Parts: sequence; structure tokens; C-alpha cells
Amino acid sequence: MDKTVKVVVALVVLFAVGFLAYSQLNKWHRKQMAIQKAEQEARCAEEVAVLQAALADCEAALEAQIQPQAALTEGRMEEVFGNGEGLFKSAEVPVDCRQIEQQVTAIFAYLDKKGYLAARAVKGNTASFVKENLERLAGTQPIVIDEMGTIFRLLQNVTHFYRVLGKERIGAALDMISNENEIVEPAMAVLYAWLTTCRKGADDGYHRPEIEILYTYAGFFLDTLGGRSYLMRRDSKVRMLVNYYSLLLLDQANRQEQNRFGIDIRPYIDFLFYDITNQKGIMYRERYLSVLAELQNRYQQSEDTAAKQ
Repeated sequence: MDKTVKVVVALVVLFAVGFLAYSQLNKWHRKQMAIQKAEQEARCAEEVAVLQAALADCEAALEAQIQPQAALTEGRMEEVFGNGEGLFKSAEVPVDCRQIEQQVTAIFAYLDKKGYLAARAVKGNTASFVKENLERLAGTQPIVIDEMGTIFRLLQNVTHFYRVLGKERIGAALDMISNENEIVEPAMAVLYAWLTTCRKGADDGYHRPEIEILYTYAGFFLDTLGGRSYLMRRDSKVRMLVNYYSLLLLDQANRQEQNRFGIDIRPYIDFLFYDITNQKGIMYRERYLSVLAELQNRYQQSEDTAAKQ
């Protein structure tokens, strides 16, 4: 009997201890859950704040992007280009090459006054900077065909400009682009004409690349992972302009039967047409769309003709 009582007492004690331990453990668990919940709520609130800030930045950037860019004032055009006469026809034919040469000289002089090269410890003036960059880029060209053949080839393309030009030269060029954003469009139109239409017979020491080399870079930007990844890191306007002028070079190669890489231009025309249609903060939007529409019609007619044969 005494043994039975002892067992019952022991069980009661164990039950009491277990219940007390369970109560304490449950209390501790609820406290920990409350702490974790509070921490999660705090993290969520922080993440929401970050997302709201990012959304505000995106909305601000989008608002800035869709606003039409005001035309450059006459004084601003004279400051950068020497004069505004013929400036907005520089990407069309016929091109006044004498005027283009004068405008390029004026652009280089304007950039010299800004001191972008000195800030990056790059020796020389803008004219010599452009000349040396053109020589370097012509001497070492990117890979357009079978870029994905080996990881080494891909890495070469991804790091192409860094390897060929170097950190400081790239930095100086990016400084010019970012700080002179309002003149990027007309400046690129002038430089494109200078490098293509007005390159024949030029003896000014710049050693402008042959069209075949320009075509290689057009293929690099349009049709390689390395080129596209480089453009994705640039401002949307710069990316659009590079794609636009690359398309013009590719079209020129097709018309001269020099499209040695066999790049199909048609999907890039459609993509860029859509891109420009939805990007209204550009000066020459209607002209770009007109040129692309003409290209679409011409290549569609060529495709229809080939299908009938």
C-alpha cells in the first residue's frame, strides 16, 4: 500500500513539474513568436519603404523620360556646334560635309573647355582623344560570330571597351555623355555623318575607320551578348541612339552586299520602332520613326518579292 501511495505521489509530482515546465515553455514560445513577428513586421516595413522609394524614383524617371525635350536655344547651339544651320539635317542626305567638319571641330573645342579629360588625367585634347580611341577600337575589334563558343570569347566581348580603351578613357567618355545629355542627339547625328558620309577623301589625321569596321561594331551592339549587356548599362536615350545608328550601318551593309555576318535586320527594326514609339523625351523622334518605317516597308517588300520567286 505504501508503495502504491509513493507511486501516485511521484506521478502527481511529475505531472505538476511537467505542467509547470510546459506552461513556462509555452509562455517562452509565445514571447519568442511575438518577438519574431515584430522583427518580421519591422523588416517588411523597411522593405516596403525601400520599394516605395524605388517606385517613386521610377515614376520620376518615367515622367522625365516621357516629357518632350525642348529644342536647343540658338545660343546653346552656337556654343556647342558653332552654328545651328543645317544641324537637324545632319543625319539625312544630302549632307553638307564642310558644315559637318566645322561642327565636329566646334564640338571638340566645346568639350575641351569643359575639362573632362583633365579631370580624368587623360593627356591631350578632345581631338587627339577621339583620334586615339578610333585607332584603338579599329586595331582591336570585338567578336561578332560564335561569341558563345568559349567562355573566354564571351569575357573578351563583355570587357571589350575596358580592355581596349582603359578605365580613365572610358570614364572621360561617360562623363561627357552624362553631363552633356541635352546635346547627345544632335552630336551623335553630326558624328555619324562625320564617320560615314563625310569620311571619303578626308585627310585630317583622324584615320576614321573603314565602313567594314563600323559595321563590325554595329553587329557587336545589336547581335552579341557582350554588346547588348554594355548598352543595358547606359542611359535609355544613349542605348536607343546606338541601336538606331547601328541599324543604319547594317542597312548600308545590306545595300552594298557586305553583310558578311548575315545579321537579320528585320527584328531589330521592329524592336527599335516600338522602343522609340514609347520614348517621347527625344528631339528627333518623328524623324527616327519615319526612317524606321521606310526600312520596314523596304525589307517587307524584299521579303514578299523573294517569296514569289
